Amino acid sequence: MFDHLSSRGLLDAAAEAVRARRLAEVRDLEVIAAWAAVHSGESTGLVRRMNPLVSVGGEGTPRVQDHALGEIALARSSGVAATINALADVLDLQHRLPLTWRVVRQGTAEVYVARKVARMSRHLPVSVVGVVDVAVARMIATEAPGRVLTVAEGKVIEADPALHEQRVEEERRRRYVGLGRSDEFGLRTLIARLDAGDAAWVQATVARVAEIIAPGHPDATADEVRAIALGYLARPAELVALLVEHEATASQSETGAEPEPVTDDEPLEPSRATALPTDVLAGLQRTDL
Repeated sequence: MFDHLSSRGLLDAAAEAVRARRLAEVRDLEVIAAWAAVHSGESTGLVRRMNPLVSVGGEGTPRVQDHALGEIALARSSGVAATINALADVLDLQHRLPLTWRVVRQGTAEVYVARKVARMSRHLPVSVVGVVDVAVARMIATEAPGRVLTVAEGKVIEADPALHEQRVEEERRRRYVGLGRSDEFGLRTLIARLDAGDAAWVQATVARVAEIIAPGHPDATADEVRAIALGYLARPAELVALLVEHEATASQSETGAEPEPVTDDEPLEPSRATALPTDVLAGLQRTDL
């Protein structure tokens, strides 16, 4: 179909295909929004109790009749949850982020980026969400998606710093460690939600221990070795002993002799054992663990 086109023609066709796809996504959202507008009136009597108005978008967006959401989802051959998410996004764009929505409707920006901005700013009061709208509208058609979302994150914080701090504290209170039931193979699933910094150190420690013990498990997959390595964190004495022994062995292999005691005046070499600094490891080498 495109055999007759020149290189320039193919480039133009590619650009037009992208714009057509974006406009099709916009049309899909606009149809959902129109359906919501038709079903935003409040019923009376028993019908009102059976089919109440529900809020799906952020502050300032119209509510919609609950039963209407299932009907439009069926028509779209989509799940109810996915349809509700799409409706919430388009209502936020229309009523809370109108400048961004205006750009998106021209087919010059990715719809999914605008929808992500709508979701990340949904908790903001309508009185301050315009800070995000102005910033995103200026760049969504010209900047990379990652850059747009980074700026949007910053503007969300800038719009209401106190609310952001409140949400941070609320999320910190959702930290947890969960342990599943043992299966018939003697295995359990461990799930944790913790500070990003602590998670990074756990990741680094597991990677380091896996690197050390990998030669002893030649038939294990990388995931198996990492699972074994994670187990060492439950046995701190074994973990320290493993790291100390490995550092001592590595030092002997490099020098061909017993490592000399480290003094405070000597410069310390960077340690690859991320769990413990070099000076601590050196001291532990002289300790009967």
